[in-house]
Amino acid sequence: MTFLKMRIRILNLDLKLNITTVLFLLAVLTLVGCGKTRNETVPKGNTLYTAVDEEGRTLSFEKIPTRIVSLSYPTDEIVTDLVPQERILTYSKWSGDPNISYLSKQQVDKIGKKALDSQEAIFSLKPDLVIATNTGRNDIIYGLESMGVKVYIASSPRTYEQCKTKVLKLAHALGADENGQKIVSNMDDRLSKLNKKLSNLKENEKKVCVAFSFSGAMGRKGGLLDDIMQKAGIINGAALVQNGSAGNNIMSKEQIVRINPDVFLIPTWKPTPKADVEGYYKQIKNDPAYVNVKAVKNNTIYFINDKYRYVGSHHVIDAIEAHAKIVYPELFK
Repeated sequence: MTFLKMRIRILNLDLKLNITTVLFLLAVLTLVGCGKTRNETVPKGNTLYTAVDEEGRTLSFEKIPTRIVSLSYPTDEIVTDLVPQERILTYSKWSGDPNISYLSKQQVDKIGKKALDSQEAIFSLKPDLVIATNTGRNDIIYGLESMGVKVYIASSPRTYEQCKTKVLKLAHALGADENGQKIVSNMDDRLSKLNKKLSNLKENEKKVCVAFSFSGAMGRKGGLLDDIMQKAGIINGAALVQNGSAGNNIMSKEQIVRINPDVFLIPTWKPTPKADVEGYYKQIKNDPAYVNVKAVKNNTIYFINDKYRYVGSHHVIDAIEAHAKIVYPELFK
């Protein structure tokens, strides 16, 4: 081999080594710069992050949950907008019902499972996080925890602000803080735009409204429906005669007549097969006790989808907008 050929080979070798070194350094820098990714885990037994549920219990996570079970329709809705559906194993009983849920049939069909009613059935799915509510069945919750399943307990919010907190806390538990912030920001933006429309409404122009369920007037003072109505510029008739500790349906016909509401809101959801929506509307409209009530005299008896009344997720802003549009349609022309 000549000296020239040997020199060329050495130069080529140096070049390859330099390229390899550069690529290695770039890879190291990339890893350092990116930090933790959504799929990052830590060695078993170590904690990647912690989250506090709405019962004040601290949960430790070794990885971001990817096998999620939701046991209520409000958390179905929140989780669906926080994470890819591939991370959700099952939905709750009422998910996809257009009169109570904001999820579409297509979204629910994509998951294909819902309404698990036993801890054994839930455990068989091998979830890494079950999301329950503080009004759910404690036996299932405690049973799952005794089997080593991580359970996050969400609240049943009573205000718009509590709905926002519910989203943000659940977002953190799911490793989706950024998406949670986006959802809450969107809620506040929409409420701000609605407030601009409602600012044209004088105080003496606000309407008194009584909402009915199939068992009577509803919407107690201090409840979520009361807050929804207030933010929609509506005076909640039920709150005028109820204290916050009373049940939902305690208004008598005499009290309703005395309040003389401008608007009646009638349910659309049939909780039982025997529920007759049209028949109930006619019953209220033709009740002799209400013949002189403004809502009947002016024919301002409106149907409202029950998903705007029994909401417990970020869709509370949809509920606020819907109530405002039904009661004050002139503001939205």
